[in-house]
Amino acid sequence: KVFDTSFTSDLTAVEETNEFLGRLTGGQQLPQLLPQFTSCCPGWVKFCEQFHPELLPNLSTCKSPQQMLGALVKR
Repeated sequence: KVFDTSFTSDLTAVEETNEFLGRLTGGQQLPQLLPQFTSCCPGWVKFCEQFHPELLPNLSTCKSPQQMLGALVKR
């Protein structure tokens, strides 16, 4: 089967926005780690891990649209 990730792309955008607002206002457990970087691209995450590990706390904790869809389809 082939699935469209546009719905889960919207979910990811909403989740990242909520996380950002939480970081900005201090409403979450996370301290104000700004700027916040997306974690949707595995290549970007790997680049950060290898060359800029100091930026890892600034990565969003949200899953990528593909990971979200996989979790939904699996259920």
